[in-house]
Amino acid sequence: PYFIASAVYDPDDYVIFSFGNDGVSAGHYNWVYCSTLGSATPGVLTAKQAAAGCMAADDWSEVTVVGGVKPTAGTNLPGLVYDTANKKVILFGGYGPGPGAPASETWAYDVPTKTWVNRSPSNGPTFASSPAGIVGTPLTYNSNDGKVYLHNPASSPETWTYDYRTNTWTRLCTSCGPANPTTIAFDAKNNLLVGLGYGGAGQLEGWEGGLG
Repeated sequence: PYFIASAVYDPDDYVIFSFGNDGVSAGHYNWVYCSTLGSATPGVLTAKQAAAGCMAADDWSEVTVVGGVKPTAGTNLPGLVYDTANKKVILFGGYGPGPGAPASETWAYDVPTKTWVNRSPSNGPTFASSPAGIVGTPLTYNSNDGKVYLHNPASSPETWTYDYRTNTWTRLCTSCGPANPTTIAFDAKNNLLVGLGYGGAGQLEGWEGGLG
C-alpha cells in the first residue's frame, strides 16, 4: 500500500492494518504489516498474525476479506483508529476516488476474522473536507473513555464522539477547534485532544482540546 491509504496499529494481533486506494485500477485495499521485532522467535509469525492474513514475517501482505465486502466509500484517506476496548478497527470518512466527494460511512473491521461490517448508525456527522482543501480525516481514539473522536472540518468546525457499544455518534461542540485540521491525536496522560491544522500558506497551527 503506497498511495492514499490510512493505517493503524492493532496491539492485540500485533499487525499494522492499512486500508485505502493503492493507485491500482483493480483496487487492492486491505493490507497488514507483520512485524516480528522483539518477539520470542524473530522471523516467525505468531498464530494471531497468521490469522490476520500475514503471509511473511516483517513484510506487507494483502488481505482477502470475507465476501469481498469493504467500505463502499472512504477508499481515499479514511480515518482509521483501533478500538482497544472492543478490539475493532473503526473507519469513518475519507473521500471517493480522485479524491472525490467526502464520505460519511462508519465501518468496523475485525482483524482475526477479516470481516468488514457497515455499522450504519442512525445519526452522525456529515463529513466535510477542509475549507482550505486539506484532505484527510481527523480521527482518534480516546483510551480513557473507549470512544472514537472526530474533529469535522465543516463550515462550522465541530467535534463528535462515536461509541461502538451503542453504535451512536454524539456531537460535543460546534464552532470549536481548528477550521482546517490535518490530524488529531489523544493525549491520555493529560486527557487532551491535540490537533495540527493549516494556518495559511506556509503556516501550521497547533491546538489543544480539553475534555471534561
